[in-house]
Amino acid sequence: MYKKTGAFICAALFVFGIMLFVFQSTSVARQTDPASATPACDRACLNGFVDQYLDALVSHDPSHLPVTQFVKYTENGQHIELGDG
Repeated sequence: MYKKTGAFICAALFVFGIMLFVFQSTSVARQTDPASATPACDRACLNGFVDQYLDALVSHDPSHLPVTQFVKYTENGQHIELGDG
């Protein structure tokens, strides 16, 4: 039970971190040039991202995650590949 709860908490924190990053990115874009800046990701975009993340989580296939090719994932200070944790 604790293993599943821990995995869920880690997944929720990951999604929250991505959403926070996207929000900050759009805030920076608005501050630099408010006349021409459009949000990089609106509510529908964030919902789509969460759906993609949950689909990848359920299918145990991290290749469906919308991440950069340079993403780094660590557990307990050790670098591991996505999906190996």
